[in-house]
Amino acid sequence: GRMATSSVVSITVTNPPANIPPSVALTNPLNNAVVPVCMTVTLAAHATDSDGQVQSVSFYDGGKLLGYLLNPPYRWQVSDLAGGVHALTAQAVDDLGARRTSAVVNLTIVAPPMNTLIPTLNTNRE
Repeated sequence: GRMATSSVVSITVTNPPANIPPSVALTNPLNNAVVPVCMTVTLAAHATDSDGQVQSVSFYDGGKLLGYLLNPPYRWQVSDLAGGVHALTAQAVDDLGARRTSAVVNLTIVAPPMNTLIPTLNTNRE
C-alpha cells in the first residue's frame, strides 16, 4: 500500500461555557410586611434563566420548605405560619441543576387586634 501525509490541521478544544445559575426574586410579600396570624399569605417569585430554562421554584421559611412549583406563575399560598418573624426566600433551579436563592424577605405574623368597643356620642336630639 501507498502512504501519504496530509497537511497539518489545527484543532482547538475549548471548554463549554459555564452554566449560569437562574435569577430569582421574591416579589410578594414585601420586605418587613406585617400580617395577622389568621391571614393567608401569597408568596410570589419571578425567576428567569439566561442560558436555559427554569425547572422549578421553591419557597422556604428559613430552612423549612413551604412548597415548590414546576411552572410559572410562581405563586404559593401559606395559611399556617405561626406568630413571629419569618425569613422567607425563593430558590430557582435551572435545567442543568444550577441553583440560586433570592434575598431574604422578612414577614412578621402578629395576633389579630382585640375587638375594642369605641363609644360614640349621639348628637341626634329629638
